Amino acid sequence: MPAPSEPSTAPLSRDELQRALALPVLDAAGTSAPLASHLAAGTPTLLVLVRHHHCGMCIEYCRTLWEQLAPATHDAQRPKLLVVGHGEARGIASYKERSGWLGEMVVDPTRKVFGALGCVSGLLNAPEKQPAYLEKHSTASLVLRSAGQMLRSGPLGIWRGGDITQLGGEFLVDADGSPAYTHRMRNTVDHTEVPELAKLLGVDAQPAA
Repeated sequence: MPAPSEPSTAPLSRDELQRALALPVLDAAGTSAPLASHLAAGTPTLLVLVRHHHCGMCIEYCRTLWEQLAPATHDAQRPKLLVVGHGEARGIASYKERSGWLGEMVVDPTRKVFGALGCVSGLLNAPEKQPAYLEKHSTASLVLRSAGQMLRSGPLGIWRGGDITQLGGEFLVDADGSPAYTHRMRNTVDHTEVPELAKLLGVDAQPAA
């Protein structure tokens, strides 16, 4: 009998994924539509669920993802990369500017999509090691940057950027709508490393700048 999956990688059933994809999300204009409507047609979509709008660690992760994976996913037949946040829709433009993310981003301020995909909340589980996407930064410096961003956020305010305890993850939706990969963050920096995602997506990652 196979060993049970860890909670962070326990696979979703097709029904569980479809329920999550049926939930509404908002685009930068505040327009509501089912998450499924933002998936690519005829090719897989990688959902990248991030923490609050001010999280410096997730911002660096998105920057690294775009720099290293986006050049290999521009082809129409390549997987689509879609960032899903949970702050207010008005924060999308600022998030994309700060992270260098030129792809699509939507938000779910209710966090129902996060819950449906099994993402957890909590800040107590310390990371075992510094991930490669943060090798140019210290976690402490990014935490301070996040705090500064919260204070400078103006209309977004401290809380309108989303719940600071909510964690995200990476979920690959196959072209036929079935779940192909599941990873839920266990701490604030526990995103899937970019080389692992590149292998999963069947693309060549660009070397780090």
